[in-house]
Amino acid sequence: MEKKQSKLQKMFSNSQFNVVISIIIAVIAWLFVSLYINTRDTHVIQNIPVKLNYAASAYQSLGLSIVDEQEYTVSVKVTGDRTFFPGLGASDILVYPQLTSVTAAGRYDLSLNATKVDTLKDYQIVAGSITPKTVSVRFDTLDTKKFVVEVDTTGVRPAEGYILDKAFATPSEITLAGPSKELSAVSKVAVQVDLAGEELSESKLTAGTLLLYDRDGNPLSKNLLTFDTENIEVTVPILKKATLPLKLEFAGLPEGLDSSIFKYTLAHPSINIAGPGAKIDNMSELIIGYLNIPKEFRLGGEYTFDVNLEKGFLNLDNITKVTVSFDTSALAAKTLTVNDIRLINAPQNYNVKIETARLYDVTIIGPKDEIATLTSSSVVAQINAGDLDAERGQQTVPVSILVPGSKTMFAVGEYTALVSVSAK
Repeated sequence: MEKKQSKLQKMFSNSQFNVVISIIIAVIAWLFVSLYINTRDTHVIQNIPVKLNYAASAYQSLGLSIVDEQEYTVSVKVTGDRTFFPGLGASDILVYPQLTSVTAAGRYDLSLNATKVDTLKDYQIVAGSITPKTVSVRFDTLDTKKFVVEVDTTGVRPAEGYILDKAFATPSEITLAGPSKELSAVSKVAVQVDLAGEELSESKLTAGTLLLYDRDGNPLSKNLLTFDTENIEVTVPILKKATLPLKLEFAGLPEGLDSSIFKYTLAHPSINIAGPGAKIDNMSELIIGYLNIPKEFRLGGEYTFDVNLEKGFLNLDNITKVTVSFDTSALAAKTLTVNDIRLINAPQNYNVKIETARLYDVTIIGPKDEIATLTSSSVVAQINAGDLDAERGQQTVPVSILVPGSKTMFAVGEYTALVSVSAK
């Protein structure tokens, strides 16, 4: 036993051993004090978002808004009881810019402030510990502006025999909102359709992509600008081409009259048009109008008709009017007095008396050889009692002029007669 004590004494008498023992004891003492007696420490909280719109009334009262899209985060150093640190996070610190320097539109480097969200928690924010210390923020006035939406159909390719009509967007107008500077740079709003690689033989409804351009046609970024809608539909009309003969129709022809006596030529015998494929396929000609023979036809007359196409059709030749010329060299006219005035379709309960004894200056047109032998006795004036307007009294009624037995002679002009109507 005495031998072991002598070794222990010898160990403690060694200076190096005493130094090591002293260090170990000091470390243990420091750890004890740090962990159980002095628990205050510092800690860095990271990724704290900067609330740019905190106290927004300061710049909104000047008609300004923050127009940056960038989001800023910072780190802040705090001090306090380390037992609180595990529960602390970015949501416990409010970081916001100082706005006193903001007086007009522009970009400002703003200093940052940090404060505790819960003031009762036992920790403090270390002054000057915000990193970074400033943020660059742009302020501007917000405006709105309305634009007509143009359609870019650069990539659209119609099939052979078809053409592309003017495409249109729905809605046709759009309202942009955003900073005055960016908004004033926009000169045109267009919607682009992506139909590349397709050969179209029918109209198509498709979605489009909105694009912005400046006055020189350069594309602009849509950043910082908003739209009242981005759901734009584009109608791409694809029309089929056709060449159709033009034709004039006749109206008011007396029954039995041979219309082949009317020989005419058109200044434009045909026209190139385009329209919906299904309708074009059912068309063999295009009627330019109707000529009322009794009311409008005259020897040597020329007549001009407007070319009207159905909605959705294109006039590829841009022919808006067509002149019709009649060859009347084989026809002649004669003016007669008609004494034979007859009534048809007389009503059963009324008496109808023809008060007009004869019609003067009635013009008849027909082939020259037939007109030469025509007399008044060959012409009949006819009143249709079914056209009477009143049940009693006198009235003027229209009269039809007929040349019985002739398929090539007809009257031109408008004629009336006076009749009396009374009850039976």
